[in-house]
Amino acid sequence: MNSLVRATWALLAWLIVLMLVFLAYYALPFRSETYAWNRRIVAEVLTPQGPVTSTVVQGTRVKYYPNGLFATGTESEWTLTGEALLVDLGEALGPRRYLFGLYAGTAYAAPDPGEKGLTKRERFQRNAALADGEPLEIRLALWVGFADVNDPDSVFHVDAANLAASYGEGYRMIRQTRQITADPVTSGQIRAALPWLRSLEHELKLELPDGLIRTLQKSMFDTEISK
Repeated sequence: MNSLVRATWALLAWLIVLMLVFLAYYALPFRSETYAWNRRIVAEVLTPQGPVTSTVVQGTRVKYYPNGLFATGTESEWTLTGEALLVDLGEALGPRRYLFGLYAGTAYAAPDPGEKGLTKRERFQRNAALADGEPLEIRLALWVGFADVNDPDSVFHVDAANLAASYGEGYRMIRQTRQITADPVTSGQIRAALPWLRSLEHELKLELPDGLIRTLQKSMFDTEISK
């Protein structure tokens, strides 16, 4: 009887080992590599009182699957951390003084000469190793303002290429740039400008130029606000 028990346990042990080997063999192609770096976003805006420059440092983390992710084929998963870009257009605008470049992707990014000829993995490795990269021209995809910064529902869409349409003559976007940096992720600017954001219990509704309505989550202003 003892021999039978020992044989049974030995067989189970071998089956477990074989199962682990099987899982490892098939999971290996779907292994991931993680890369992280910080990026400095800068906007320069001309106002009637003169030019203003605003800067924010955001965190980027990429999980890269060299052979694609099982079932979906996804090659990379991106996570952004930090807060949106805040531009103070000046006291002359009163409660409309703040302009926000939100976490909503980049509409345009100039080619990075240092990435020419590199594979996707090599680009990720290069970015993670850089301390300070060259500033590259970008266009953030979504800019918003508030008719009254104390009223969340007064949010309105801003065309960065035509700031005068939202704020009047004399306001113009000069440039937007992105640069890899070793500086730490910034925090606190959005919470200071929008003290109501943490306790906000509803999503904001933004009317776009085409008449469609876009929902804005708090994380588009500050990824840490809900933690």
